Amino acid sequence: MAFEKLFQPLAVAGVTFKNRIVFPPCVVGLGEHDGEVNDTTLAYYEARARGGAGTVIVEAAYVRPDGKVEPGELGAHEDALIPGLRRLAAAIRGHGAVALLQINHCGRQAKARILGCQPVSSSAVPSPVMKDVPRELGVPEVRDVVAAYAAAAARAQEAGFDGVELHGAHGYLIAQFMSPYVNQRDDEYGGDAERRMRFPLEIIAGIRRRCGDRFLIFFRFSADEYVPGGLTLEETRPNALRLEAAGVDVLHVSAGVYETGHIFTPLATHPRGSLVHLAEAIKQVAHVPVVTVGKITDPAFAEGILQAGRADMVAIGRGLMADPDFPEKAATGRAGEIQKCIGCRNCLRSLFRGQPAWCAVNPALGRELLFQRPAAGPKGVVVLGNGAGALQAAWVAAMRGHEVTLLAGDGPLGGSIAHATGPKNNEAATVLKFIAGRLPRLGVAVRRGDGRGIADRAVDALIVEGNAGVPEVLLARLPLEPNACQTIGACEEARGLMLALDEGARAALAI
Repeated sequence: MAFEKLFQPLAVAGVTFKNRIVFPPCVVGLGEHDGEVNDTTLAYYEARARGGAGTVIVEAAYVRPDGKVEPGELGAHEDALIPGLRRLAAAIRGHGAVALLQINHCGRQAKARILGCQPVSSSAVPSPVMKDVPRELGVPEVRDVVAAYAAAAARAQEAGFDGVELHGAHGYLIAQFMSPYVNQRDDEYGGDAERRMRFPLEIIAGIRRRCGDRFLIFFRFSADEYVPGGLTLEETRPNALRLEAAGVDVLHVSAGVYETGHIFTPLATHPRGSLVHLAEAIKQVAHVPVVTVGKITDPAFAEGILQAGRADMVAIGRGLMADPDFPEKAATGRAGEIQKCIGCRNCLRSLFRGQPAWCAVNPALGRELLFQRPAAGPKGVVVLGNGAGALQAAWVAAMRGHEVTLLAGDGPLGGSIAHATGPKNNEAATVLKFIAGRLPRLGVAVRRGDGRGIADRAVDALIVEGNAGVPEVLLARLPLEPNACQTIGACEEARGLMLALDEGARAALAI
């Protein structure tokens, strides 16, 4: 096998991971407003398990109602949610993946308008990003939150998950207690490093009491918060030893807080593996497996990290959002077919707008159910145009089983952006060239010229890009049934690429 270490099994606390690829928790906002798992969420996570990830960690599920981040976030705060979580765990484990539920309380990184109450934190220090001033938790309340984490873990165990991951990274509540950047207390939960670690260590002890020693506990933390007065490796390396002594099975090393979000969600211009050095520093002192993360978009690069002993497992988040079949393609010699994340961060921007995540390069993200259902009947679909939207429309229509002809005129496939230069445009060009390369494999007939060559083909539906004129030969054959003719905007500039891709996908799904 080309990626021997990447697909080598790993045994931890009696659980065998079939490979070293972890799909980390990425909030996508597909759940119900009450935290319930729905069919859309189920299909999304099952696709990542089916695609071959050895571990699937379900996004941050809030342990109390005042710990919620987004409207569609999953919950683990009450027993009524167990049946839905059970369906989710079964769907993941059914494909041979280890299923973990990340449990979280967002603390000060909450929105009062979503919670309907004032956020809480270790101290009354507002987040510069979220703005709302939190209320400092009293000691009895802190202990209530500790109990809420243990109860949430017990629900995950009852639902059939192999374990939980505690979210101690990115400035959420556990991190707010751990970090001197936020924690200004002078009681048993604040002050020196040992007292600031009391909160997470009590949570771990509570989970062990409720769930036993055979229930996995991952702990995700920011090895460096990259803010003045925040956590750095000088403190997080000793903290890692405290965590493993308390019973943590795997350390998941990330970085940053909301104020430095570009660190833990690297941009297109950031280098690959931008956080691997932090995991490597933790692994040098830790005795339990270490997971690294941070723009790991290529299986060969992931293999190199593992072969060099810099980490034991690799988390590929946005990479598996862009292509859930990343692991399977790598394992079967089809690494060249992997659709890579371009680092546009639109998946996150949509969440901050209160909308579910969507992916510029994977039109199926969040729409897995639609893509699993073939079209009602195969149709002859003609797509007019050569820009991003037209390519996306042709790709999606073909994936749904239609017979597709792309009438691309005489211009370059992908429009001018496919041949632009510069870091941002190079990423966009890569995506468009990738889509264009897929079209022949899906049976899409790409035609040039004025379209007279398709006069003999059945035309049941038409998708027209804004700047593409309709050839006279087709004017008399335009379909009249509802949704049979769709118009999408043209895209010749990088700033319109994401919108054009989404418009193209929506147009094809409507037919």
